[in-house]
Amino acid sequence: MNINDYRLKDANLYLVANPKNFDTEDDFLDAVAKELQKGANILELTTKSSSPSKVLKYGKKLRELCSIYNTIFIIESRADIGHILQTDGIRLEQDDIDIDSARHLLGPQSIVGFSVSSLNDLKSAISQKCDFIILMSENSEEILKEIENIVIPIYSNKEKSTTRRLIFLK
Repeated sequence: MNINDYRLKDANLYLVANPKNFDTEDDFLDAVAKELQKGANILELTTKSSSPSKVLKYGKKLRELCSIYNTIFIIESRADIGHILQTDGIRLEQDDIDIDSARHLLGPQSIVGFSVSSLNDLKSAISQKCDFIILMSENSEEILKEIENIVIPIYSNKEKSTTRRLIFLK
């Protein structure tokens, strides 16, 4: 196990942060800092509709906050920017690059997650050896029932939600 495996194993609160939901940059950064102080172990920067320069701008500041609070820093979909920011990992979706390519860009110790909305997506993510999955589906309960038939150790499944559920694999 590498250090990120241990950090991921101990994580129990995943914060998804999107600056577009805030009036100012300071409001955004203050809100993120408060959540990290409360114990969020993983921070994901999600900025699909933002320009690369804005993602870099926010990412640099969030990288600093994650260092202060010893928080795992994940970026959504952008392995190129993740490499520049030296994020701890990435969360991919079906239309993004494959998991092996993401690890190649971010390094072999990187944490790679995958969003799934069907059982086929789940099986694909597991076969590609992702570190965690996020269920993004109205039928997540059905997918969770099927997980019992797939032999995988699960670190954490603490928060229940009808639309999102985070499962750490290893």
